[in-house]
Amino acid sequence: MADSLQAYLEQVQKNGRSLEKLPPAMRDSEEVALAAVQQHGPALEFASDKMRGTKSVVRAAVAQDQASINKNTVCSFRFAADTLRNDRTFVAEAVQLSGHVLEFASPKLRDDETIVLAAVSVHKARALQHASVRLRAHKPTVLAACVCYGYALQYASEELR
Repeated sequence: MADSLQAYLEQVQKNGRSLEKLPPAMRDSEEVALAAVQQHGPALEFASDKMRGTKSVVRAAVAQDQASINKNTVCSFRFAADTLRNDRTFVAEAVQLSGHVLEFASPKLRDDETIVLAAVSVHKARALQHASVRLRAHKPTVLAACVCYGYALQYASEELR
């Protein structure tokens, strides 16, 4: 088993997407899933449900996304378990790594002013686009976003533009 684990680790370290083809037991291995998402964040899609709910694995996927942001990578957080997408503490941490996370956070957290403003500070104006309708119409939130990035105004409600 140790030899096959090592072979699978080497495989995903070269190509994270190869996680898709691994046996279920390997997609459920934190060591293998972590190595895969460190190489290619969106490989999180192919990890087991348990791994998509494991903070260290999802955190590594989001961090890898940010490192590859200029390559138009898919935001890995879309593949995170609902428990993490609803976890205020984890989402607050994850938006510090990548403002793209806000798009896939739970509706409740996209309506959290603190989280939205943290995402705006990292992801600039576009993060406001993924805030709740209420916050896009909330003058203090929109003003704070516009102070950071004037372009945020384009994502404000019609009334505030």
